[in-house]
Amino acid sequence: MPKYGWYDPELDYEYETDMTYEEMKGYKEANPHLHQVFQINFTSDRYDSGMKNDGGWNELMDRIAEKNPEGDLEGRRKKSIKEIKTRQAIEKNRKRLGIKNNKTDTSVGISKHGHRTD
Repeated sequence: MPKYGWYDPELDYEYETDMTYEEMKGYKEANPHLHQVFQINFTSDRYDSGMKNDGGWNELMDRIAEKNPEGDLEGRRKKSIKEIKTRQAIEKNRKRLGIKNNKTDTSVGISKHGHRTD
């Protein structure tokens, strides 16, 4: 059922109602002092709790993360122990050398002084 927002200027109160379009028109005529509030994304506590991603969506996101290891979905990808230890070693040496973390930099070809060698 559609949601309609209302503002009562006498009480300085805003609220929303669930009703059909025909009911809304009657409600609006019966309460001429109310102002209708239009919002693009009406949310209600009643509808927020049940939204979950289904298995297909999660699987798709995992496949995207596998194909793009340095992308924004990196946290979703399952990493091997070797990848985890390698990443930790790279981060440790970047910190030691004072090199800022740059997602496009793979640390290949960096000398011990932090300069590119390629």
